[in-house]
Parts: sequence; structure tokens; C-alpha cells
Amino acid sequence: APGAEAVASGPDSLTYAELEERAGRLAHHLVAHGVGPGAVVAICLERGVELVVALLAVLKAGGAYVPLDAAHPADRLEYVLSDSGAVLVLTRDALAARLPAARVPVLSLDAEADRIAARPARVPETGVTPRDLAYVIYTSGSTGRPKGVQVEHGSVVHGAASWDTAYGFTPEPGRAPARQLNVASFSFDVFVSDLVHALCHGGTLVIAPAETVADPARLLDLLTEARVTHLDTVPALVTAVADEAERRGARLPELRVLAAGADLWRTDDCRRLLARTAEGTTVLNTYGVTEATVESCLYPVAPDALPDTPGVPIGRPNPGVRMYLLDAAMRPVPAGVTGDLYIGGPSVARGYRNRPGLTATRFVADPFGAEPGGRLYLTGDRARYLPDGTVEFAGRADQQVKVRGFRVEPGEVETALRSHPSVTAAVVAPGRDARGDIRLVGYAVPRAGHPFDPAGLRAHLKARVPAYMVPAVLVELDALPLNANGKVDRRALPEPDPAERGGTEYVAPRTPGEEALAGIWREVLGQDRVGAEDDFFDLGGNSIQLLQVTSRVRAAFGVALSVRDFYDAPTVAGLTAAVEERVLRELEEAMRQ
Repeated sequence: APGAEAVASGPDSLTYAELEERAGRLAHHLVAHGVGPGAVVAICLERGVELVVALLAVLKAGGAYVPLDAAHPADRLEYVLSDSGAVLVLTRDALAARLPAARVPVLSLDAEADRIAARPARVPETGVTPRDLAYVIYTSGSTGRPKGVQVEHGSVVHGAASWDTAYGFTPEPGRAPARQLNVASFSFDVFVSDLVHALCHGGTLVIAPAETVADPARLLDLLTEARVTHLDTVPALVTAVADEAERRGARLPELRVLAAGADLWRTDDCRRLLARTAEGTTVLNTYGVTEATVESCLYPVAPDALPDTPGVPIGRPNPGVRMYLLDAAMRPVPAGVTGDLYIGGPSVARGYRNRPGLTATRFVADPFGAEPGGRLYLTGDRARYLPDGTVEFAGRADQQVKVRGFRVEPGEVETALRSHPSVTAAVVAPGRDARGDIRLVGYAVPRAGHPFDPAGLRAHLKARVPAYMVPAVLVELDALPLNANGKVDRRALPEPDPAERGGTEYVAPRTPGEEALAGIWREVLGQDRVGAEDDFFDLGGNSIQLLQVTSRVRAAFGVALSVRDFYDAPTVAGLTAAVEERVLRELEEAMRQ
């Protein structure tokens, strides 16, 4: 219905009629600026309803969007703008000031507001076809530069139909429309499926504010307050929210579907979640890659039917998706034998932007399909069939790793690390933290006469790669270990010293508050010792562990911390001061009432 709520974020919301009108006007304005089929528009906007308006406007204008995250390093943003061939950047004045000085016209929604409002509200006629581009998503690249995955309109439409069948989004008489909670970043392709889940079925897309995504307690509250029916996120975040529910002695609110994917879901963590899940909730483990339009298969999780495997199986292909496990000669492997995982069908992407060689290597002819010109995408993942026919993920065939749901090519991080003037050689490899989660470890050989400076190297990396790609630990080596062929012997790389402090001298906590906060950090970060001057991020702290700390601080001190607090005061001493100041302020406010 035109008056039904289409998108909501905090106090802001739009009905379907309002969304259609605003997106239509902006689409006409984009067409007037040369946007049409094949044109790429970069979008750099904060989370919220305006982001959905902009995305739909680009698609209605016939163009394709490429997400820009203003928090990413300027060098990476400049590369994405250049490689994507974006014809313009759609943004706000405040964000435009943070973008690199690239040779791409900037269309500010602030400066153009009146002209946009004067445009027609109807959808422009663009002649867009299923073979035209819908979006370009950049993922980590092994050559040192991210690679752009080109997804067509037809693949998104196929995905919408496939997900509808798998998730059961079709409205039923007497049942309220779906309310899909979005916690994924706009630069992550799950944003696409969240959007489709809601808007293609008359539901509501609920976009969680950034500060809520970073706080499991707020996220748990939002599930109830926003009457969420569907949630699709990564296992680590699901676990953090379930842990918060456990601390409250409560269950998660009843959802229709709770899905977790983009990373290995450990079976033990899944069992703990199920113990906190309402009976009416369908729990799914999902698997997909950007190159095959978000999600390709799923596994319905049942408490009494979880197999005795380290990770939850990834299940069976979604309707219309073909999945093959093949050997090196592209022959199907029998059950129980590990093979290379290929995906086929209409969801397979066009290929990589400006990478014809890599496209030809990873997008290959489909020898099993009936349609002419059919292709398979070689995921680089390894998998095996279980006795019941479901698929179990078995790791990577190359060096790519998943860090908190993000794909990371260690080669890209190595290139950034080697570019530091004090480093003569470097390698980045996956390691495990105290919980067994994947983390990156950087090994560097300093140039003669240069001291090993982990803090300086970390700052150098933060200026060149996204935060999730900065190694949790940096290790100094006299030389990289080599094998008989002169290549780096990754198996001979030393395990990081658990006492490694990132160059910071240990200072014992000095107050009860510092000791309490240091204890929380020790538990969450898996450290034997945490000092007052230790930096959360230098100790390997990541966004998921940040969520766990904020949740425990709320339980211990009764105050809420934000992501900004961690960046403003990343040490135990600094964060303790922020907590104590907030506690005092809240006490003073309570006394005045």
C-alpha cells in the first residue's frame, strides 16, 4: 500500500509513496546529469533513509551504484572512484569534505535540494535491461588493490525470487508485513539483500543507526522496539546479542527468521544461540559470495539435528542456484571428499571491473548447464558433501581469509605494509585469537638502522586499508623464512608472543575502575595481562570485541559507551576516565530531578 512504511531509521521514516516520489525526483536529476544504463554513480552517505532514496534513484535512472565509505582511507576511495569510472559522486556537504580530490563531479544533496525538488516524481524512462549493471562492490584484492565485482539487474531480480522462496517473505493473509533489520554496512552486499527482502514484499527496511550496531544492548532493545521480524547478519554479532540476552536472563525476541552468514559459524556458538532463541524463530546459516549476488545457499538449523562438525553446514543451494563440488579436472567429487566449490545460474556476476584476466580465470564456462553461454564462478572455497547431501565448508584453496565477515586478501595488506619506508620485507598471515577466531598477523623485516615501530606501522596501515584489514599483531623478524624454492614458508612463521604489547611498556592499573576495565579487556581480548596505558586496538581489539566490551561495561557500570569513545580514548586509563565521568554526570542529573 502506498501509505505503508517502507524504510525507517531512528526517528525518520518514509512511506512507499514518499520513497517513490523522492527517488523519482532524484532519478530525473541524475538523468539530467548524464546518468543512464552503464553509468556508475558513487554514493557516499550516512546510514539512514536518505541512503535508500539515493540507491533507488540511481537504479531508477538506469545507472549502477558503487558504495563509498567515508571512513575508509583516502587512497582507497580515490582508487575506487578511478577504477569504477564513476561519472559523479552523490553525497552531502559534510561528507564531501572528507573525500579525496578526485576528478569526479560531486553532486551535493544540500546544494541541489531545490533543483531536485522541482523535478518530476514519476520514474524516468531509461530503457534499462536485465543485462545492465546494478552495482559494483569492491572487495579485497590479492594484487594490493581492491577488485570491483560487477552485478547486473537480472542477477538481483533472480536473487529476489530465490530469497523469497528460501525465507518465506511473501505476505500471508492475517500476518503483518515483514520488518527487515539492516545492520550491514552499505559497502557490504548484504545491504542489497536486506533492501530486497523488505521492499519487494511490501515490508519495512529498518536501518539500525551506527551507534546501535556498535552496542549489543541497544541492538537487542531495537529488535523489540522496531518489531523486527527478520535479521541477517554475521555469526559474531548474533553471538554478541545472544550473550547480552543471557546476561539479562532473557531470550531473544521472537523473530520469523534469524540468519547468520559471511563467516564460519562455530557449532558451539550456534548451540548457545539456540538456547536463547524463541521457539517460533527459524534459524538459518547462510553462504554466499559477492560474485554470485549475496547469498547462494542456506542451512535450516535445528537444535536436535546439528551435526557433530566444528562449523555449522552451509546447507543446500537456493532455488535457481547451481552448486558444484569439483576436483582439479572439474569432475564432481563423491560425498565426503573435499572439492572446489563452484556456483552457477543467473545470480553469477558479470565479472571484475577492468580485470579481464582475473575474470577469465574465476568465471569459467559451465560444462553442466543447459543454457548456452552459462558460466560458473570458482569461489576459491573448499567444501564437502555430508551423508545427508548438505554441504560443509572446508576452508580456502588460496590465502584469502574472512575477518569478522569481511573478505581479506593478505596480499593487499602485505603491499601496504611493505610500502612503509622502514620495512624491507613483509608477509601477512591468518592466526587465531584466544577464542579461536581468525585474526591477521603481520610479520615485518625492518631496514638496517630502522627500529621496529609497531605503532608507526599500524598508523601507516590505517591510512591505506580499512580498519578490519589492519593486523591484530605485528611481529618483528630478522628475515622471512624461505622454502627450498626461495618462496616464503608460511608454515615456518613463528607464532606471535602472547605478551606482545605493540611497543607499549606495561603499566599496572592504578585505580579500582582501571582494574575492573582491564579485567573486562582481559576476558574479551584473551590477554593474560592488560595495563593502564594499553591501547585497545594495538592489543588486537576489533569491532566485534568492541561490542562485547561495551555490553560488559554497561552491565558493570550502568553506562553506555559508543564507538567514538574507543577512538577518542582507546587506553584503559582513558576509557576508565570517560566511564567515570559519565557515571558522575548521570548521578548529578538524577539528583537534580
